[in-house]
Amino acid sequence: MKTALKLSSCLLVAVFFIYSCSNSDQGNTVTIKDYQRAEKMLSGYTSQFVYGASVRPVWISDSQFWYTNTTKDGHEYIIADAGNMERRLLFDHTKLANLLEDMTGETYSAAELPLNGLEVNEGLSSMRFSSGGTDFVYKIDDNQLMEDRSPEYSKPNSVKSPDGTKEAFIREHNLWLRDLSNGNETQLTFDGIKDFGYATNNAGWTRRDSPVLLWSPDSKKIATFQHDGRGVGEMYLVTTNVGHPKLDAWKYPLPEDSVIFRIHRVVIDVNKKEVVRLKMKPDQHRSTITDHIATRGGQFADVEWSPDSKMLAFVSTSRDHKHEVFRLADPESGEVTDIYEETEDTFFES
Repeated sequence: MKTALKLSSCLLVAVFFIYSCSNSDQGNTVTIKDYQRAEKMLSGYTSQFVYGASVRPVWISDSQFWYTNTTKDGHEYIIADAGNMERRLLFDHTKLANLLEDMTGETYSAAELPLNGLEVNEGLSSMRFSSGGTDFVYKIDDNQLMEDRSPEYSKPNSVKSPDGTKEAFIREHNLWLRDLSNGNETQLTFDGIKDFGYATNNAGWTRRDSPVLLWSPDSKKIATFQHDGRGVGEMYLVTTNVGHPKLDAWKYPLPEDSVIFRIHRVVIDVNKKEVVRLKMKPDQHRSTITDHIATRGGQFADVEWSPDSKMLAFVSTSRDHKHEVFRLADPESGEVTDIYEETEDTFFES
């Protein structure tokens, strides 16, 4: 990041506001030019001068992840190994740009490659992406680019299994499975209803259609929950448009409410189509990092499978974020064992 930018744009605007107020007390007037000068310090103007400032990792193994890094000229794709503390370019950007130009006849810059929906295999030997409406497979080691003509039934708002053969998605409050080889769909749960559906991604202040779940490493089980919004108050928004407005209503707990979202943790055996409920009381809709049980990327927070898929570890967080319990669950029986507890006077954040 450029060293000249020492203060964030928000801080600069705050300083400007205080300075303006102090001057107004002395009889000075804030003019339109003053506001225009302050506006130039907002992120929309300053972001072009900031690069290498954030990392949003996409994990492909226990120690390796890739991310997009902003540069002075555009962006680059980086592979990082947390175990060896090493980072490098994921692939040769110039070579891939040349291959794309040869196949499409379009001009591509090595610093502005449009790799939509990028997926990298664990061995780092190949990756899939779409560009200009065409799906591609790029073999990194061999520097070979080809159109992806394999059957593709994957749809948005779904979570693919580790072996890449199937994906889970929500339909009418229940969890379903889609076979990616032929597109066949199978219902996994049957008792999901409105305000008590499976894998629901809704924290009130944010909500998405994609499910919140974690596949086991062997792709045979799914750790998720039944999202309990019964008794939770609603939030309303009305559009401002010509003609009749449209009402949007959804469950949204407020700080003073006695009831917030709860999650009833379950493990689903994909092959047997059985739901094993963990033998514990429902958890509050919380994680150790936020008032949501999903991360920014939609992953199930504070949940991890053992490498052999025989044990599930997770953390239960109290509503006020003061009490944490680390637990282990047997996915076959639903038995839960408390391993460690921690309580803070203020709040806990991992």
